[in-house]
Amino acid sequence: MSLSSDSEDEQQLPGQQDEEWEEWDGDEEEDDATRSLFCDVVLPSPEAAFEYDATHYGFDIRQFKIERRLDDYDTIRVINFIRCEVAGGRDPLPALVASAQQQQGAAAAPWAGDEYLTPSLQDDPLITYDYDEQQQLGQELEQLGISSSQGASSSAAAAAAAGSSDATGSSQQLGRQLAALSAENHELKLRLAALMDAALPAEVREEYFDSYSGFDIHHEMLSDKPRTEAYRDALALNPGLMKGARLLDVGCGTGILCMFGAQGGAASVVGLDGSARIANCARQVVAANKLDAASGGPISIVEGRVEAVEGIGHDKVDVIVSEWMGYALLFESMLDSLLEARDRWLAPGGALLPDLASIHVAGASRAAFGTSFWQDVYGFSMQPIADELAAAAAREAQVVVRPVDPSCLTTPALQVHTMDLATMSAAQQDFTAHFTLSASSAALVSSSEAGEAASSSSSSSGDSIEVAALVLWFDVEFSARFCKEHPVTLSTSAHAPVTHWAQALLPLASPVTLGPGQSLSCRLSMARSRARHRSLDISLEVSGPGGMKAARIYSMEVSSISTGSSSGSK
Repeated sequence: MSLSSDSEDEQQLPGQQDEEWEEWDGDEEEDDATRSLFCDVVLPSPEAAFEYDATHYGFDIRQFKIERRLDDYDTIRVINFIRCEVAGGRDPLPALVASAQQQQGAAAAPWAGDEYLTPSLQDDPLITYDYDEQQQLGQELEQLGISSSQGASSSAAAAAAAGSSDATGSSQQLGRQLAALSAENHELKLRLAALMDAALPAEVREEYFDSYSGFDIHHEMLSDKPRTEAYRDALALNPGLMKGARLLDVGCGTGILCMFGAQGGAASVVGLDGSARIANCARQVVAANKLDAASGGPISIVEGRVEAVEGIGHDKVDVIVSEWMGYALLFESMLDSLLEARDRWLAPGGALLPDLASIHVAGASRAAFGTSFWQDVYGFSMQPIADELAAAAAREAQVVVRPVDPSCLTTPALQVHTMDLATMSAAQQDFTAHFTLSASSAALVSSSEAGEAASSSSSSSGDSIEVAALVLWFDVEFSARFCKEHPVTLSTSAHAPVTHWAQALLPLASPVTLGPGQSLSCRLSMARSRARHRSLDISLEVSGPGGMKAARIYSMEVSSISTGSSSGSK
């Protein structure tokens, strides 16, 4: 198995027999797939592409449109100009930077020619995108007293500031410019977050927190020993970090992590939770254990959302802890709230627990869907039922959440995404990864020994393996950067003890058989859904032996997740 940076052709080959595979450009749900302006990376949506280009290239076409006061035609020209320059092997950023430094309305813009009204990329979502909403947001910011030009560092203005050092020869001036932009952007981000949160319908916000207001989900999480003990050890066994510290628990739930923090020696602990019912219960739990302020303890509980609460009783804290992870790590998008809390309240040099996260993937046979029960029911085979269940999962393109037996994994695992929570931006949780799944001699032996070759639910044999699904899981680390005395790793791998997160399966519409030396090339994209609050859009492209090539999009939301175990809706 190896990483690959080569972009994949996205057209399904003629003659593909399984009609469940959709052409990358052929399904209405997939029309939002958007290519970066500066490279071949394809993101699940225009917004994801905007964020990707802003993060990796310092350019956001939305902000550039506002700053340059471009009309719709000029916006189309700019998009096609960039794509033409990139296709010709030229870097368009210097021209964009030079334009940003010119007076607005200058006639010498490099994209002024009408030849740039002709699309450089067929069916380019960036050309058909409705930019009026962005303009309206700029107007709302103006009403709040925020100039839209304050967002300049997310577009060519940031590159212009960097480029000005060459023109002036003054690194000190460059440093002042970047510091000013950083301060402006920090304030802008805080106010934007408050504006966006206020714009959400109340029922949308309440739906998420209500899902955690019952006690069954908390019983399940507290019963998850690998999860709970990892947090306990990180908080209780690192006195160098915790003794005398100010601790904030984001999404405190029943308050268990707050109490672990108090055990670890924290001088002050604040638990923050968006559910009024759970926050009130947490106060009672803390008081029952005499860890509240009235009992002389260090813990206080604050009800409210990170994006809306006015304060937590401290301007800054030394440590922030949060159990924010969802299925496949990123489901629920609670990471946005954690990063907002980090930027608002974590003191310089403070610790975030956990501080590292990674996503892993491996191929698996049809046995991963847990259908083996039907192979022998009181001595009778009910294999047709097993086949129907597997076919339904593939047909509906649903993410299946269930524990996967390690014997069902048919390829080595690969780490496809990493995040440093202490330094990352929110945009960096949206990603695209290229990788190659291939059979190994160990997998061939394992599948044969597991008896999968003899089962009609798997096509594995002594010289081939089956890939019927991709299995996703995650690890988080309380690394030695902050937990010097006792680092901890929490893994949700199929090889690790089962957690309530289990693993997430992406069913292929039709199993793929790989022989020795054959491989399955994959491109996986994961991005926060722009249409469904706290949901996740996952796209997968695969190409394999015999010219097989296909793609599909999985929507991951509470109502669409198929659980094959007793796991809740975390």
